[in-house]
Amino acid sequence: MADPLRLCVGGYYDSGIQRWPGAELVLTTEGCLLLVDQVSPTAEQIAEFETAQAQFAWLEGRHNGILLYRFGETRWNSFPFNPHEDTPPGMSAGLPLVESRQHLAVSVGLAEVDRAPVVAVRTIRWPEHFASTISATVRRLARQDFDHASRIDEANYLYLFVGNERLAQRAGVRCTSTD
Repeated sequence: MADPLRLCVGGYYDSGIQRWPGAELVLTTEGCLLLVDQVSPTAEQIAEFETAQAQFAWLEGRHNGILLYRFGETRWNSFPFNPHEDTPPGMSAGLPLVESRQHLAVSVGLAEVDRAPVVAVRTIRWPEHFASTISATVRRLARQDFDHASRIDEANYLYLFVGNERLAQRAGVRCTSTD
């Protein structure tokens, strides 16, 4: 079985979660990973992903946590997360404990849409305040009853009618990574 916390350039990523091909967000007490996807990334887009300042925002919904992210001047993207469906088998939903004034290392990969090989990997660092906020949301969601339809409805509504730019502006907590 593939390691859901390992990204390798040239390799195919498999979290073990059955979902639509594309981006992945893994938030476990064992570690965290984000795989973003892009349609036919150019050499310039890959270089921007690898070197540009990474920005993140977190929005807490009723049925999802929403991670918003951008690299350099790219547009904001979002990824809804619910621990009932987005935690790899055999792992525990949550985040590793991060001490005050410390950072959480998160592997971030770039792949072409439809599960093509990973074309770039970098490690970013989320500050404690950001990681703690995400962890609190994940714990709350894990304790509440899961409703798949409500989860999907909420994510679709936010994406279609609010939009990622406005979600990023309204997010309760933000950070810029310190590579």
